Amino acid sequence: MSDPARAEQVKMIFEDKLERKELVLPLLPQVAAMVIQLSSDPEADAQQLSKLIQGDQALAGHVMRIANSPIYRPVTAFVSLQQAIARLGIITIGEISLATSLNSDLFSAPGSEKLLKTLWHDALTCSAWSREIARMRRTNVESSFLAGLLCQIGKPVVVQGVAEFDLSSDANQALLEQYYVRAGALLANIWQLPEIVGHVILRHCELQYRGDDADVVLNVQAALSLAKGCAAMELCPDIQEGLNFYPEDLENLEGKREVVDAWVNTMNV
Repeated sequence: MSDPARAEQVKMIFEDKLERKELVLPLLPQVAAMVIQLSSDPEADAQQLSKLIQGDQALAGHVMRIANSPIYRPVTAFVSLQQAIARLGIITIGEISLATSLNSDLFSAPGSEKLLKTLWHDALTCSAWSREIARMRRTNVESSFLAGLLCQIGKPVVVQGVAEFDLSSDANQALLEQYYVRAGALLANIWQLPEIVGHVILRHCELQYRGDDADVVLNVQAALSLAKGCAAMELCPDIQEGLNFYPEDLENLEGKREVVDAWVNTMNV
């Protein structure tokens, strides 16, 4: 069977599994589910988050390592998780915990491990840019970070779903681009992610989108462009118009690149 014919056959198989919701999907880690829940609860407190993280020794160690890293510049090293939360805040520690518990290891795709790590690196970069943009626009930082992290979660779903067929990289990429939005929406539903994340997964490709959660969608759209290496001053006109940034704002945004890269590199170790 020729490569194009085989790719078409795999496409039909994957389409059928997607339609029937028969794809093998990873479970949402319990810690990630609880962090997401706490982040959307205005009454959540530091003690709840501390107790949650301390229930997982590996996670607690990773959070403490990152909290004491140069990107957060502690004057003196944090000696306890409670101290780190008190100094850095629930939101920051929640972001670290979430990005740690959600990673490329969730997916199994023999032969595609490098691609999965690249996709996760891209997700971290998008989440960091989404956070910075949300801060500058004074829009929802927590939702923008989470949506930026998960807006393309369908990509590793597709990679895992077709890994057994050992397609060429071009055929893999074509399937990934065609189906990742639908696959991501399916996973968001199975994981019962916040509605705003589902909206971003479905709408992040729609420039000039003005529907539900448009501010967060726009934050993520700009973040995706920046994550791909686009300079802030060169963002497409539709995104620039939506951001409504002055030239100096775009310069300030571009100045965040070193901070974003440092955070991603620290998280990705």
